Amino acid sequence: MRITVRNNLQLEGITLHWHGLHMLDNYWNDGAAFVSQCPISSGIEFTYVVRADNSGTHWWHAHSGIARLDGLFGPLVVLEPDEIKKKMTSIPITMGDWYESDSISYAANEPFRIKMNMYPGNGRSTCSPDHTPFYSGLLVTGFCLDSFVVNGHGQLRLQQGKNFALIFELFLDPRKALFSIGERFLIPMSANSFQLRMINTGFEMFSAVTRLDGQRFNVTASDGRDLEPMTGDVLILGVAETYDINLNLSQDQKSVFLRFWLPFDHIGEASRKPAHQPFVDIEFKRDASVLEGEFKTEFFMRKPDEPIFQISPKNVSATEPVWINCPAPKNGVVCRTVSDFKRLESSDYKFESERQEESINTPATVSPLEEPDVILKIHVNFMSGAGINGIHFKYPTAPLFNGTDSAQTTKCTKEQLEGAGGFCTQVTDKSNVKVFIGKFRSLKPM
Repeated sequence: MRITVRNNLQLEGITLHWHGLHMLDNYWNDGAAFVSQCPISSGIEFTYVVRADNSGTHWWHAHSGIARLDGLFGPLVVLEPDEIKKKMTSIPITMGDWYESDSISYAANEPFRIKMNMYPGNGRSTCSPDHTPFYSGLLVTGFCLDSFVVNGHGQLRLQQGKNFALIFELFLDPRKALFSIGERFLIPMSANSFQLRMINTGFEMFSAVTRLDGQRFNVTASDGRDLEPMTGDVLILGVAETYDINLNLSQDQKSVFLRFWLPFDHIGEASRKPAHQPFVDIEFKRDASVLEGEFKTEFFMRKPDEPIFQISPKNVSATEPVWINCPAPKNGVVCRTVSDFKRLESSDYKFESERQEESINTPATVSPLEEPDVILKIHVNFMSGAGINGIHFKYPTAPLFNGTDSAQTTKCTKEQLEGAGGFCTQVTDKSNVKVFIGKFRSLKPM
Protein backbone atom coordinates (compact mmCIF):
# COMPACT_ATOMS: atom_id res chain seq x y z
CA MET A 1 0.00 0.00 0.00
CA ARG A 2 1.14 3.55 -0.73
CA ILE A 3 -0.53 6.16 1.47
CA THR A 4 0.30 9.81 0.85
CA VAL A 5 -0.37 12.09 3.82
CA ARG A 6 -0.46 15.87 3.46
CA ASN A 7 -0.44 17.75 6.76
CA ASN A 8 -2.75 20.75 6.53
CA LEU A 9 -2.64 21.42 10.27
CA GLN A 10 -1.13 24.82 10.98
CA LEU A 11 0.70 24.12 14.23
CA GLU A 12 1.12 20.35 14.63
CA GLY A 13 3.42 17.76 13.14
CA ILE A 14 1.74 14.44 12.49
CA THR A 15 2.57 10.75 11.90
CA LEU A 16 0.40 7.72 11.18
CA HIS A 17 0.89 4.26 12.68
CA TRP A 18 -0.37 1.02 11.11
CA HIS A 19 -1.55 -0.76 14.23
CA GLY A 20 -1.36 -4.56 13.95
CA LEU A 21 0.85 -4.83 10.88
CA HIS A 22 4.19 -6.42 11.74
CA MET A 23 6.32 -4.04 9.62
CA LEU A 24 9.22 -6.50 9.30
CA ASP A 25 12.26 -4.83 7.70
CA ASN A 26 10.12 -1.73 7.25
CA TYR A 27 10.25 0.01 10.61
CA TRP A 28 10.88 3.42 9.00
CA ASN A 29 7.25 3.36 7.79
CA ASP A 30 5.87 2.40 11.22
CA GLY A 31 4.89 6.00 12.04
CA ALA A 32 6.13 6.32 15.63
CA ALA A 33 7.02 10.00 15.99
CA PHE A 34 10.66 10.65 17.03
CA VAL A 35 11.30 6.88 17.07
CA SER A 36 11.06 5.69 13.47
CA GLN A 37 10.48 9.06 11.79
CA CYS A 38 10.22 12.78 12.41
CA PRO A 39 6.67 14.17 12.34
CA ILE A 40 5.32 15.41 9.03
CA SER A 41 5.51 19.19 9.29
CA SER A 42 2.71 21.58 8.39
CA GLY A 43 2.20 21.83 4.62
CA ILE A 44 4.44 18.83 3.89
CA GLU A 45 3.56 15.54 2.16
CA PHE A 46 4.93 12.13 3.12
CA THR A 47 4.20 8.79 1.42
CA TYR A 48 4.07 5.65 3.56
CA VAL A 49 4.87 2.36 1.82
CA VAL A 50 3.34 -0.47 3.84
CA ARG A 51 3.18 -4.20 3.16
CA ALA A 52 -0.06 -5.87 4.20
CA ASP A 53 1.82 -8.99 5.29
CA ASN A 54 -0.53 -10.26 7.98
CA SER A 55 -4.27 -10.43 7.41
CA GLY A 56 -6.97 -9.63 9.93
CA THR A 57 -8.65 -6.68 11.62
CA HIS A 58 -6.18 -3.86 12.26
CA TRP A 59 -6.40 -0.07 12.32
CA TRP A 60 -4.41 3.07 11.60
CA HIS A 61 -4.13 6.08 13.88
CA ALA A 62 -2.12 9.20 14.64
CA HIS A 63 1.06 8.46 16.58
CA SER A 64 2.28 11.93 17.45
CA GLY A 65 1.41 13.38 20.84
CA ILE A 66 -2.17 12.39 21.61
CA ALA A 67 -3.60 13.50 18.25
CA ARG A 68 -5.52 10.21 18.13
CA LEU A 69 -7.85 11.84 20.66
CA ASP A 70 -9.01 14.22 17.89
CA GLY A 71 -10.36 11.33 15.82
CA LEU A 72 -7.44 10.75 13.45
CA PHE A 73 -7.91 6.97 13.09
CA GLY A 74 -9.78 4.35 11.06
CA PRO A 75 -10.14 0.59 10.40
CA LEU A 76 -7.53 -1.29 8.36
CA VAL A 77 -8.76 -4.73 7.24
CA VAL A 78 -6.48 -7.13 5.34
CA LEU A 79 -8.29 -10.07 3.71
CA GLU A 80 -7.09 -13.49 2.59
CA PRO A 81 -8.18 -14.58 -0.93
CA ASP A 82 -10.56 -17.19 0.48
CA GLU A 83 -12.21 -14.54 2.68
CA ILE A 84 -13.03 -12.45 -0.39
CA LYS A 85 -14.71 -15.45 -2.03
CA LYS A 86 -16.87 -16.27 1.03
CA LYS A 87 -19.23 -13.32 0.44
CA MET A 88 -19.94 -12.99 4.16
CA THR A 89 -21.18 -9.60 5.33
CA SER A 90 -18.38 -8.09 7.43
CA ILE A 91 -18.88 -4.72 9.14
CA PRO A 92 -16.06 -2.66 10.71
CA ILE A 93 -17.04 -1.04 14.01
CA THR A 94 -15.03 1.53 15.97
CA MET A 95 -15.99 2.45 19.51
CA GLY A 96 -14.66 4.30 22.51
CA ASP A 97 -14.80 7.22 24.90
CA TRP A 98 -14.91 10.71 23.40
CA TYR A 99 -13.90 14.06 24.87
CA GLU A 100 -14.98 17.56 23.91
CA SER A 101 -11.45 18.95 24.28
CA ASP A 102 -8.96 19.00 21.45
CA SER A 103 -5.75 17.09 22.09
CA ILE A 104 -3.54 20.19 22.46
CA SER A 105 -5.71 21.66 25.23
CA TYR A 106 -5.98 18.23 26.78
CA ALA A 107 -2.23 17.65 26.97
CA ALA A 108 -1.31 21.25 27.85
CA ASN A 109 -3.40 21.09 31.00
CA GLU A 110 -1.79 17.88 32.27
CA PRO A 111 -4.94 15.74 32.50
CA PHE A 112 -3.12 12.92 34.30
CA ARG A 113 -2.92 15.08 37.42
CA ILE A 114 -6.13 13.64 38.77
CA LYS A 115 -6.35 16.07 41.71
CA MET A 116 -7.25 18.88 39.32
CA ASN A 117 -11.04 19.21 39.22
CA MET A 118 -11.46 21.49 36.20
CA TYR A 119 -9.24 23.17 33.65
CA PRO A 120 -9.72 26.03 31.13
CA GLY A 121 -9.78 23.96 27.96
CA ASN A 122 -12.55 23.53 25.38
CA GLY A 123 -14.30 20.87 27.41
CA ARG A 124 -14.51 19.43 30.93
CA SER A 125 -12.50 16.25 30.94
CA THR A 126 -11.37 15.75 34.53
CA CYS A 127 -13.30 14.52 37.53
CA SER A 128 -12.85 14.89 41.24
CA PRO A 129 -10.83 11.90 42.52
CA ASP A 130 -13.85 10.75 44.53
CA HIS A 131 -15.92 10.39 41.39
CA THR A 132 -13.73 8.55 38.92
CA PRO A 133 -14.82 5.27 37.26
CA PHE A 134 -13.66 1.93 38.65
CA TYR A 135 -13.82 -1.61 37.32
CA SER A 136 -13.62 -4.46 39.87
CA GLY A 137 -11.70 -2.19 42.23
CA LEU A 138 -9.35 -0.88 39.53
CA LEU A 139 -9.27 2.82 38.73
CA VAL A 140 -10.24 3.06 35.07
CA THR A 141 -9.51 6.69 34.40
CA GLY A 142 -9.03 10.10 35.96
CA PHE A 143 -11.34 11.77 33.44
CA CYS A 144 -15.04 12.29 32.82
CA LEU A 145 -15.90 11.43 29.26
CA ASP A 146 -18.17 13.69 27.23
CA SER A 147 -19.71 10.90 25.18
CA PHE A 148 -19.41 7.25 24.21
CA VAL A 149 -19.35 6.84 20.44
CA VAL A 150 -19.74 3.95 18.00
CA ASN A 151 -18.49 4.69 14.48
CA GLY A 152 -18.34 8.33 15.51
CA HIS A 153 -21.96 8.57 16.66
CA GLY A 154 -23.14 8.93 20.25
CA GLN A 155 -25.05 11.09 22.70
CA LEU A 156 -23.61 14.31 24.14
CA ARG A 157 -24.50 15.01 27.76
CA LEU A 158 -25.57 18.56 28.52
CA GLN A 159 -23.00 20.69 30.33
CA GLN A 160 -23.62 24.11 31.79
CA GLY A 161 -21.35 26.39 33.76
CA LYS A 162 -18.16 25.43 35.57
CA ASN A 163 -19.72 24.06 38.73
CA PHE A 164 -18.47 20.50 39.18
CA ALA A 165 -21.47 19.34 41.23
CA LEU A 166 -23.85 20.51 38.52
CA ILE A 167 -21.81 18.86 35.76
CA PHE A 168 -21.66 15.57 37.67
CA GLU A 169 -25.43 15.72 38.27
CA LEU A 170 -26.02 16.21 34.55
CA PHE A 171 -23.67 13.32 33.82
CA LEU A 172 -25.96 11.01 35.82
CA ASP A 173 -29.27 12.33 34.46
CA PRO A 174 -30.16 10.89 31.05
CA ARG A 175 -33.11 13.27 30.72
CA LYS A 176 -30.70 16.18 30.35
CA ALA A 177 -28.79 14.69 27.43
CA LEU A 178 -28.92 16.22 23.97
CA PHE A 179 -30.39 14.24 21.09
CA SER A 180 -28.05 13.13 18.31
CA ILE A 181 -27.79 11.11 15.10
CA GLY A 182 -28.21 7.34 15.24
CA GLU A 183 -26.92 4.76 12.76
CA ARG A 184 -28.59 1.54 11.57
CA PHE A 185 -26.88 -1.22 9.57
CA LEU A 186 -28.73 -3.06 6.80
CA ILE A 187 -27.64 -6.61 5.92
CA PRO A 188 -28.81 -9.03 3.16
CA MET A 189 -32.18 -10.75 3.55
CA SER A 190 -30.52 -14.13 2.92
CA ALA A 191 -27.83 -13.65 5.60
CA ASN A 192 -28.03 -16.28 8.34
CA SER A 193 -24.96 -14.79 10.00
CA PHE A 194 -22.71 -11.75 9.73
CA GLN A 195 -19.38 -10.62 11.12
CA LEU A 196 -18.37 -7.54 13.11
CA ARG A 197 -14.74 -6.39 13.03
CA MET A 198 -14.58 -4.34 16.22
CA ILE A 199 -11.86 -1.90 17.33
CA ASN A 200 -11.63 0.03 20.58
CA THR A 201 -10.30 3.34 19.28
CA GLY A 202 -10.98 5.12 22.58
CA PHE A 203 -8.45 7.13 24.53
CA GLU A 204 -8.80 5.83 28.09
CA MET A 205 -11.56 3.33 28.75
CA PHE A 206 -12.66 -0.24 28.24
CA SER A 207 -15.53 -0.86 25.82
CA ALA A 208 -17.98 -3.75 25.82
CA VAL A 209 -20.62 -5.27 23.55
CA THR A 210 -23.56 -7.63 24.13
CA ARG A 211 -26.61 -8.86 22.22
CA LEU A 212 -30.05 -7.80 23.44
CA ASP A 213 -32.04 -10.77 22.11
CA GLY A 214 -30.83 -13.35 24.63
CA GLN A 215 -28.53 -15.08 22.14
CA ARG A 216 -24.76 -15.37 22.32
CA PHE A 217 -22.07 -14.62 19.75
CA ASN A 218 -18.80 -16.29 18.81
CA VAL A 219 -15.47 -14.51 19.20
CA THR A 220 -13.36 -15.71 16.27
CA ALA A 221 -10.25 -13.47 16.15
CA SER A 222 -8.17 -11.18 18.36
CA ASP A 223 -5.73 -8.55 17.07
CA GLY A 224 -5.72 -10.17 13.63
CA ARG A 225 -5.09 -13.71 14.86
CA ASP A 226 -7.80 -16.34 14.26
CA LEU A 227 -9.02 -18.09 17.41
CA GLU A 228 -10.91 -21.26 18.16
CA PRO A 229 -14.42 -19.79 18.46
CA MET A 230 -15.35 -18.80 22.01
CA THR A 231 -19.04 -18.31 22.82
CA GLY A 232 -20.10 -15.58 25.21
CA ASP A 233 -22.64 -12.93 26.21
CA VAL A 234 -20.31 -9.95 26.74
CA LEU A 235 -17.01 -9.08 25.08
CA ILE A 236 -14.72 -6.47 26.64
CA LEU A 237 -12.22 -4.59 24.48
CA GLY A 238 -9.23 -2.79 25.95
CA VAL A 239 -7.96 0.36 24.28
CA ALA A 240 -6.47 -0.45 20.83
CA GLU A 241 -7.63 -4.09 20.90
CA THR A 242 -9.46 -5.57 17.90
CA TYR A 243 -11.86 -8.51 17.94
CA ASP A 244 -13.95 -10.30 15.32
CA ILE A 245 -17.30 -11.75 16.32
CA ASN A 246 -19.84 -13.78 14.33
CA LEU A 247 -23.55 -13.38 15.00
CA ASN A 248 -26.21 -15.87 13.88
CA LEU A 249 -29.79 -14.96 12.96
CA SER A 250 -32.77 -17.29 13.02
CA GLN A 251 -34.76 -17.64 9.79
CA ASP A 252 -37.65 -15.48 11.03
CA GLN A 253 -35.51 -12.87 12.80
CA LYS A 254 -35.77 -9.51 11.03
CA SER A 255 -33.11 -7.71 13.04
CA VAL A 256 -30.87 -7.88 16.09
CA PHE A 257 -29.86 -5.11 18.49
CA LEU A 258 -26.40 -4.88 20.04
CA ARG A 259 -25.51 -2.72 23.01
CA PHE A 260 -22.08 -1.06 23.09
CA TRP A 261 -21.18 0.36 26.51
CA LEU A 262 -18.49 1.36 29.01
CA PRO A 263 -18.15 -1.42 31.61
CA PHE A 264 -17.17 0.36 34.82
CA ASP A 265 -18.74 -0.74 38.11
CA HIS A 266 -19.03 2.38 40.21
CA ILE A 267 -17.91 5.98 40.41
CA GLY A 268 -15.53 6.74 43.25
CA GLU A 269 -14.00 4.47 45.88
CA ALA A 270 -16.51 5.49 48.54
CA SER A 271 -19.47 6.05 46.24
CA ARG A 272 -22.80 4.60 47.31
CA LYS A 273 -24.47 5.59 44.06
CA PRO A 274 -24.80 2.95 41.33
CA ALA A 275 -22.69 3.45 38.24
CA HIS A 276 -24.37 5.09 35.27
CA GLN A 277 -22.72 3.46 32.28
CA PRO A 278 -23.12 5.24 28.92
CA PHE A 279 -24.24 3.01 26.07
CA VAL A 280 -25.30 3.07 22.42
CA ASP A 281 -27.80 0.55 21.00
CA ILE A 282 -27.39 -0.28 17.30
CA GLU A 283 -29.76 -2.27 15.09
CA PHE A 284 -28.59 -4.70 12.40
CA LYS A 285 -31.58 -5.25 10.11
CA ARG A 286 -32.30 -7.48 7.11
CA ASP A 287 -33.09 -5.55 3.92
CA ALA A 288 -33.98 -6.78 0.43
CA SER A 289 -31.96 -4.03 -1.29
CA VAL A 290 -28.63 -5.25 0.12
CA LEU A 291 -26.58 -7.63 -2.02
CA GLU A 292 -24.94 -10.79 -0.68
CA GLY A 293 -21.79 -10.06 1.31
CA GLU A 294 -22.47 -6.32 1.51
CA PHE A 295 -24.12 -3.91 3.93
CA LYS A 296 -25.62 -0.42 3.94
CA THR A 297 -26.11 2.21 6.60
CA GLU A 298 -28.93 4.62 7.25
CA PHE A 299 -29.12 7.47 9.72
CA PHE A 300 -31.96 8.70 11.90
CA MET A 301 -32.56 11.27 14.61
CA ARG A 302 -32.57 9.87 18.13
CA LYS A 303 -35.27 11.07 20.51
CA PRO A 304 -34.28 13.76 23.06
CA ASP A 305 -35.52 11.63 25.99
CA GLU A 306 -33.92 8.38 24.81
CA PRO A 307 -31.98 6.72 27.69
CA ILE A 308 -28.22 6.76 27.27
CA PHE A 309 -27.11 5.34 30.64
CA GLN A 310 -27.57 1.90 32.19
CA ILE A 311 -27.14 1.22 35.90
CA SER A 312 -25.93 -2.33 35.37
CA PRO A 313 -25.25 -4.52 32.32
CA LYS A 314 -28.43 -5.81 30.73
CA ASN A 315 -28.37 -9.58 31.28
CA VAL A 316 -30.76 -11.30 28.88
CA SER A 317 -29.09 -14.71 29.09
CA ALA A 318 -31.05 -17.56 30.66
CA THR A 319 -27.90 -18.78 32.40
CA GLU A 320 -24.99 -17.14 34.17
CA PRO A 321 -23.52 -14.69 31.61
CA VAL A 322 -20.15 -15.43 30.06
CA TRP A 323 -17.83 -12.39 29.83
CA ILE A 324 -14.95 -12.77 27.37
CA ASN A 325 -11.63 -10.94 27.85
CA CYS A 326 -12.35 -10.04 31.48
CA PRO A 327 -9.61 -7.78 32.84
CA ALA A 328 -10.27 -9.19 36.33
CA PRO A 329 -12.62 -11.74 37.96
CA LYS A 330 -16.13 -10.39 38.51
CA ASN A 331 -18.97 -11.56 40.75
CA GLY A 332 -22.01 -13.10 39.08
CA VAL A 333 -20.39 -13.85 35.73
CA VAL A 334 -18.28 -16.57 34.14
CA CYS A 335 -15.04 -14.75 33.38
CA ARG A 336 -13.04 -15.89 30.34
CA THR A 337 -9.66 -14.17 30.30
CA VAL A 338 -7.22 -13.78 27.44
CA SER A 339 -5.40 -16.83 28.88
CA ASP A 340 -8.38 -18.95 27.76
CA PHE A 341 -7.92 -18.08 24.09
CA LYS A 342 -6.52 -20.74 21.76
CA ARG A 343 -5.22 -19.94 18.32
CA LEU A 344 -6.91 -21.61 15.36
CA GLU A 345 -4.14 -23.87 14.10
CA SER A 346 -5.75 -24.26 10.67
CA SER A 347 -5.03 -20.58 10.03
CA ASP A 348 -1.31 -20.74 10.83
CA TYR A 349 -0.48 -20.75 7.12
CA LYS A 350 -1.18 -17.00 7.14
CA PHE A 351 1.93 -16.42 9.21
CA GLU A 352 4.42 -18.68 7.41
CA SER A 353 7.39 -16.82 5.97
CA GLU A 354 9.59 -17.87 3.05
CA ARG A 355 11.98 -14.94 3.56
CA GLN A 356 13.60 -16.27 6.71
CA GLU A 357 13.70 -19.54 8.58
CA GLU A 358 12.70 -18.05 11.90
CA SER A 359 10.08 -15.33 11.66
CA ILE A 360 8.07 -13.69 14.42
CA ASN A 361 5.07 -14.34 12.15
CA THR A 362 5.50 -18.11 12.43
CA PRO A 363 3.93 -19.63 15.57
CA ALA A 364 6.44 -21.42 17.75
CA THR A 365 6.24 -25.23 17.92
CA VAL A 366 6.13 -26.24 21.59
CA SER A 367 6.81 -29.83 22.61
CA PRO A 368 4.45 -31.32 25.23
CA LEU A 369 7.58 -32.24 27.17
CA GLU A 370 8.42 -28.56 27.51
CA GLU A 371 5.11 -27.48 28.98
CA PRO A 372 5.56 -25.53 32.25
CA ASP A 373 4.82 -27.09 35.60
CA VAL A 374 3.03 -23.97 36.80
CA ILE A 375 0.99 -21.48 34.77
CA LEU A 376 0.51 -18.07 36.36
CA LYS A 377 -2.34 -15.96 34.99
CA ILE A 378 -1.33 -12.32 35.36
CA HIS A 379 -3.66 -9.64 34.01
CA VAL A 380 -2.20 -6.16 34.16
CA ASN A 381 -4.30 -3.01 34.04
CA PHE A 382 -2.51 -0.22 32.15
CA MET A 383 -5.01 2.50 32.97
CA SER A 384 -4.11 5.47 35.16
CA GLY A 385 -4.60 3.34 38.29
CA ALA A 386 -2.23 0.38 38.01
CA GLY A 387 -3.44 -3.05 39.06
CA ILE A 388 -2.75 -6.75 38.67
CA ASN A 389 -5.49 -9.42 38.62
CA GLY A 390 -8.06 -6.98 39.94
CA ILE A 391 -5.76 -5.77 42.75
CA HIS A 392 -5.57 -2.00 43.06
CA PHE A 393 -2.16 -0.43 43.55
CA LYS A 394 -1.32 1.42 46.77
CA TYR A 395 2.04 2.81 47.76
CA PRO A 396 3.78 0.78 50.54
CA THR A 397 3.61 2.02 54.11
CA ALA A 398 7.20 0.94 54.84
CA PRO A 399 10.37 1.99 53.01
CA LEU A 400 11.43 -0.48 50.33
CA PHE A 401 14.88 -1.08 51.82
CA ASN A 402 13.44 -2.46 55.09
CA GLY A 403 13.29 -5.96 53.61
CA THR A 404 10.99 -8.86 54.43
CA ASP A 405 11.94 -9.06 58.11
CA SER A 406 10.90 -5.50 58.85
CA ALA A 407 8.41 -5.09 61.68
CA GLN A 408 6.53 -2.68 59.42
CA THR A 409 5.88 -5.38 56.79
CA THR A 410 2.68 -7.39 57.27
CA LYS A 411 2.91 -10.71 55.48
CA CYS A 412 -0.15 -12.04 53.66
CA THR A 413 -2.23 -14.83 55.16
CA LYS A 414 -3.62 -17.73 53.13
CA GLU A 415 -7.11 -16.24 53.38
CA GLN A 416 -5.94 -12.91 52.01
CA LEU A 417 -4.20 -14.56 49.07
CA GLU A 418 -7.36 -16.54 48.26
CA GLY A 419 -9.43 -13.40 47.91
CA ALA A 420 -10.16 -11.94 51.33
CA GLY A 421 -8.01 -8.90 50.49
CA GLY A 422 -6.48 -6.36 52.82
CA PHE A 423 -3.11 -4.64 53.13
CA CYS A 424 -0.27 -7.16 53.15
CA THR A 425 2.94 -8.22 51.40
CA GLN A 426 3.58 -11.67 49.96
CA VAL A 427 7.16 -12.91 49.52
CA THR A 428 8.14 -15.64 47.05
CA ASP A 429 11.53 -17.03 46.12
CA LYS A 430 11.92 -18.32 42.55
CA SER A 431 15.27 -19.19 40.95
CA ASN A 432 17.16 -17.24 43.62
CA VAL A 433 15.41 -14.02 42.55
CA LYS A 434 13.32 -12.65 45.38
CA VAL A 435 10.18 -10.80 44.26
CA PHE A 436 7.69 -9.04 46.52
CA ILE A 437 4.07 -9.35 45.44
CA GLY A 438 1.75 -7.31 47.64
CA LYS A 439 -2.00 -7.36 47.73
CA PHE A 440 -1.83 -3.68 46.87
CA ARG A 441 1.61 -3.54 45.30
CA SER A 442 4.02 -5.41 43.06
CA LEU A 443 7.69 -4.51 43.17
CA LYS A 444 11.25 -5.81 42.97
CA PRO A 445 13.35 -5.09 46.09
CA MET A 446 16.24 -2.66 46.02
